[in-house]
Amino acid sequence: MNTFFTSDVHFGHKHVARTRGYTTPAEHDAALAQTWREQVGRGDDVFVLGDLTVGRQQAVLEWLDELPGTKHLILGNHDDGHPLMRSYRSRFARLTQTFATVGTVGVIRLSVGKVFLSHFPYEGDHGPDRYVEHRLRDQGVPLLHGHTHGPERATLTSKGTVQVHVGLDAWGGRLVDQREIEVLLAG
Repeated sequence: MNTFFTSDVHFGHKHVARTRGYTTPAEHDAALAQTWREQVGRGDDVFVLGDLTVGRQQAVLEWLDELPGTKHLILGNHDDGHPLMRSYRSRFARLTQTFATVGTVGVIRLSVGKVFLSHFPYEGDHGPDRYVEHRLRDQGVPLLHGHTHGPERATLTSKGTVQVHVGLDAWGGRLVDQREIEVLLAG
């Protein structure tokens, strides 16, 4: 069994598909599905750290149901089930049919110790930090996150804590294997 991480998938999103070099969202989504199937087996776990899609939740969840692996969702600012969204309560139940776990934050234990999971980094954004009320407080625990859409894989906070960006944009459009995370955190 392997564990993978990703974020900021943005299925069906025209602008994101273009910035990633695809002509259409369908082309983007098909490429991601192929990559997922090549990397993930039936017994594997996949943690999606937010931003599955903008709208189209039902179609995306049906599509995800067909992909291998046990899926876990950490909600992002574009996910219908996040408390930022007005309709989050009515959309949350459907998420639990596709994902084994759903929450705004998580914690896992890797070979290097405890690691927090969140869509949002402790620090860093596209400019001034946004959604600060939904960010974990930096307590010195390494963090896996998405949200930034940048190429950086690992950064240090102002307190010196490692935060690892698992977004597709930082990893060439592929999911990140737990062992790669452990190497980054051990380094």
